[in-house]
Amino acid sequence: MQNNIIAYEDEDVIIIDKPRNMQVYDNKNSISADLLSAIGKSEDVSNFKVVQKLDKETNGLMVIAKNDNAFEFISKQISSNKMARKCLAIVFGNFDNSKLTINLPISYNTHSNGSKLSVNRNGSKAITEVSIIKSFNQRSLIECVPKSGGSVMQVRVHLAYIHHPVLNDKIYGIKNDYGQFMSKGKMFMKNSDYGHFLFVNKLSFIHPTTKNKVSFETKPDTFFSEALSQIEQ
Repeated sequence: MQNNIIAYEDEDVIIIDKPRNMQVYDNKNSISADLLSAIGKSEDVSNFKVVQKLDKETNGLMVIAKNDNAFEFISKQISSNKMARKCLAIVFGNFDNSKLTINLPISYNTHSNGSKLSVNRNGSKAITEVSIIKSFNQRSLIECVPKSGGSVMQVRVHLAYIHHPVLNDKIYGIKNDYGQFMSKGKMFMKNSDYGHFLFVNKLSFIHPTTKNKVSFETKPDTFFSEALSQIEQ
């Protein structure tokens, strides 16, 4: 695997454009061999730490800190909302308003269906800002910004809770009365093996050494673009 997933690198950080279906951590809670191979690193990686990892099925921009100082400095920016992550998603349904804020607490629980997060009034504060970019026939292209230190997975939980789940989300998507996921005609796209249609397309934070704001952006992959073409027809 080539190291073309690196969007930027210096002495403190590596910004990667993580492909879908790549595991970030292995079972020992260390960076996976696949990810290290993809960025061309195999030695002197003991201090490498991921800042806000993406789950296996989610692609897009992610930060790897090369040292403890960089990790701590950038991690603090998550809770203070100084680190901005923006996601593009194709979701089920249309919205009444062009913008909305989802302010629902979330708790961490492992369920039999593989989900780990759920809306819970006793959970931690979680805010997701949503902007509708374009609406189609029972589909919408939206931009989401997780706030209050939340993860990108928080976005999937919030959207599913308000009945606008990310398309192809087989963990947090809508189920029918029999506990089965809705049919391909409603919930899933033709290329449903692709996984859910959400990725991190923009990332910005204050650099730990220069103290300047740095920003990065990536484009949708081929499958995401093809899905947009499908729903526009």
